[in-house]
Amino acid sequence: MFQLIKDQDKLHDMINPRPTSWENVYGTNCYAYALGLDIPEKEIAKDAYSYIGTMGFCHNKDDLHKTNIITRLEFDLDFLGLKFEESSPFALTREDEWLIALFSSKFNENDFHFARKDVNTFWMHKPGWMKVPINTDDNEKIIENIDKATFDKYDFEKCLKLRK
Repeated sequence: MFQLIKDQDKLHDMINPRPTSWENVYGTNCYAYALGLDIPEKEIAKDAYSYIGTMGFCHNKDDLHKTNIITRLEFDLDFLGLKFEESSPFALTREDEWLIALFSSKFNENDFHFARKDVNTFWMHKPGWMKVPINTDDNEKIIENIDKATFDKYDFEKCLKLRK
């Protein structure tokens, strides 16, 4: 069974959609960055960022594995109290909104990548667990059009507009 270390309300309050810096470089990944959760995974739950849906699907993981990545993402967003809707990557956002882009792996159905866009700036992403957030793709080009960005192992899946 899944065990949360922090409760739902505390996690919601800790979401920062406008981080000016990223403190927990080694305890977070692209998913944490997209959500605005600058909290090490180990302080939330085992696999909270490693396996999408872990935070929101408080049941047996065997059932979670049978659920597609989009539905698992929606479980987490609901759990965190984030309002969301499908969006164009070019949508304008208000101060209380941000865009996230989900990429699915070309090789592993459980692998993913995320990027985020704050109030009408460039797209940013955190390349894995060991690097700081950056605004360039795998070809070292500044990401202006997220659906055209090059991430060698991933394909663009969809864009969502989030609101706390």
